[in-house]
Amino acid sequence: MPPRLANIGITYRQLDNAIRSGYLHPWHKGGSGRNREWPYSELRIAELWAHLVQAGVSSSHAAKVAREHSGSDQVWLSPHVAVTIHDQPPPGSEEAGP
Repeated sequence: MPPRLANIGITYRQLDNAIRSGYLHPWHKGGSGRNREWPYSELRIAELWAHLVQAGVSSSHAAKVAREHSGSDQVWLSPHVAVTIHDQPPPGSEEAGP
């Protein structure tokens, strides 16, 4: 699993399910001890998908949104609902560290 996705908190099982469901597309799908290889553009989509799934968005909806809006920090979930993705957790959160 790419460290960038593991750091978000996505499990191998979640990632594997998203790939098998056709939501994410690494170059190589893994198997027999072989790691998956990711083009940079697909890794960015996977990162956004992972953030959305961690926020409670269903995997299928997160994949659709991530694919449509992977180049933006602001992501529209519906016509009246948008979320902003930041690279760092907010100050004072458990993930922020000391």
